[in-house]
Amino acid sequence: MRLTSLLISSIAIGALSAHSQTGTFYTKRGESPLYTEFYNEHFPFFEATLDLRDPKDPASRLNVVPRAIILPLQHDCFVAFDTELLRVAAIWIGQYPTLKGLAPMSYGIPLNKAGGGIGNLAKPQGQIIYRSQVAPGLRATRSGTETDPRTAFNDPN
Repeated sequence: MRLTSLLISSIAIGALSAHSQTGTFYTKRGESPLYTEFYNEHFPFFEATLDLRDPKDPASRLNVVPRAIILPLQHDCFVAFDTELLRVAAIWIGQYPTLKGLAPMSYGIPLNKAGGGIGNLAKPQGQIIYRSQVAPGLRATRSGTETDPRTAFNDPN
């Protein structure tokens, strides 16, 4: 037990001294963080929380996909699949989503945070050519629900 405490203390002191020497807890490449490229253009998909709300459409105020699988296709086309509602949430022509949200913002600088709530999330960049309503994309029967069966919990904080 005493040896474990000594080992943990040594690791903590080493980490703190490394922090005091470099000013950071992450590895740097010169003056830049070592890992800065969040989106890998050679990978077949990536995951992000995606904000699909349209300021011109009040009905889309809840259109946030917490766990979107985004497929970059040819000709700068992207498809976002909502894994919770089993729907194609959006298709757009343009670029990778904005680097917003916790994962993209803290990738290069681990202690960089997006803040709470849903105000600072990744959004598609380009022309959205399809955006589905917030409803199950796959239904067990033809008379299945046409609305999102989940309880709405969009806390702005």
